[in-house]
Amino acid sequence: MMFVQIFKGRRCQLRSGLAICARNHPTSLTYSMRIPIIAEFREASKVMTHINNIRENLRDIIPRSVNDYPLKKPKDILLQQLLLVGKETLKWSLLALYVFSSVSDVIYSLSKNKELMIPFGLFVGYAIANFLMQASQELFPASEERGFSRHLLGIGCFFALIKIISASFAVPDQIFLLNAANGGLMQVLWRWKSSTEKQHREQDTSMQEDTSTP
Repeated sequence: MMFVQIFKGRRCQLRSGLAICARNHPTSLTYSMRIPIIAEFREASKVMTHINNIRENLRDIIPRSVNDYPLKKPKDILLQQLLLVGKETLKWSLLALYVFSSVSDVIYSLSKNKELMIPFGLFVGYAIANFLMQASQELFPASEERGFSRHLLGIGCFFALIKIISASFAVPDQIFLLNAANGGLMQVLWRWKSSTEKQHREQDTSMQEDTSTP
């Protein structure tokens, strides 16, 4: 038995207890969905226009001296200060580690009754460190100022490697190598301290010049 029911522009047929509905106007739903999308797009355009107008008004209200203020200078100064703090922290950490290991090496040398190896090894390490520094400056003269810290880092790693190998393995002349590494590291740290102090003075001078310039 078939029943036909018309409800709000839809024709429904009931067949075997199932309702089958067919739309009279299939394009009406698509058209009705486009209207809110277009309205939302227009509202978004109005909001963006309003924001741009507010920004232009604020730019006119704010004094020109504030708009033209160089924001990069404080950022550069802050970055330089952070680098200085990092270098100082690294320097003092390495210095504390060097002092602790040197004292332990001296105690070990005294326990082995080889006191004379302490000054002899320190002098040899000091001489080798000076030779390596002069050789690196002669081989790389163009990078003498900026690359001097790298040279010191490489020489320091060399002596640190000797110290680690001598302390970890039972190598011949272990006490001499430990004290020689201590002498080389002592010279590297001293030259690094002088180099960082020079850089601090130069950076302070440049920062004073930057702040004094209008």
